[in-house]
Amino acid sequence: VVQDIFTVLPTVLGPNFSATDYALGKTKVFLRDSLSRVLEQCRQLALVEPTICIQAAVRGWRTRQVMHEVKDVYGEIKQILQRGDFPRCVKQPRAVVSGDEASVSLLRRATVMERSLSQLDLLIEQAEAMPIKLPLLPAAWKARARMAAESKLARQMQDLLGSYDTAAMQALLARSKLHMMGG
Repeated sequence: VVQDIFTVLPTVLGPNFSATDYALGKTKVFLRDSLSRVLEQCRQLALVEPTICIQAAVRGWRTRQVMHEVKDVYGEIKQILQRGDFPRCVKQPRAVVSGDEASVSLLRRATVMERSLSQLDLLIEQAEAMPIKLPLLPAAWKARARMAAESKLARQMQDLLGSYDTAAMQALLARSKLHMMGG
């Protein structure tokens, strides 16, 4: 096999190759430094094209994976922002504050809102960790802040439903009107 290689080498390397540039031992092949350098250059040239093809395939695959993830997160955040995925108007028992027409007939249930808030938090965290910054991230931050405020109000309203503290209820209703929370 080694003899076959050395019969092919003159055609690959050209006239600069001679039989005195190598010696065959029992288990090793000894090369002159100049021949070793020429063979190393040929090896590197032979590996360049396959290496570039492999790198391009791996980079393309990785980009497709990342873009699939980016597209999923973008779609979920966009869907939340479009429908305002703040669980609006879940029916709760009617509570009427004395002397005020405002009632809490449709109240956003705090636990549902808190769950939606944690889902949005998770999506925002994923979006911030991505190599591509999503253009709707500032809108998601605003929606998150609004959702957090509304969730807090909904929790306070739900806690006050059984209470007879009319002053606290009126204050909460006034704050809920600022957030256009419904009832």
